[in-house]
Amino acid sequence: MRDRIAQEVLRQLLSPIFEPLFHEDSFGFRPGRNCHLALERVLDLWQQGYKVVLDADIQGFFDNIPHSVIMVELASVVADGNILGLVERFLRAGVM
Repeated sequence: MRDRIAQEVLRQLLSPIFEPLFHEDSFGFRPGRNCHLALERVLDLWQQGYKVVLDADIQGFFDNIPHSVIMVELASVVADGNILGLVERFLRAGVM
């Protein structure tokens, strides 16, 4: 239970930092976005003349990013050592 609470606190702290960096047409696991909005966007683009859709889900991608790379990038925007330590702990734990 404590881990879930800590994960939610991290999400609330980090989402405002990273959410603006994501592509506007990325819908997976994003606040306020869902499959219905993704379909609406596809239909809108179709009506604008676009005829190709790329649906990419690279299996295991995040499992193969070295934790050191994640931590260096995170430390470039987050100065709080407590937050960095907590993220590192979750990365070492593997499954969340």
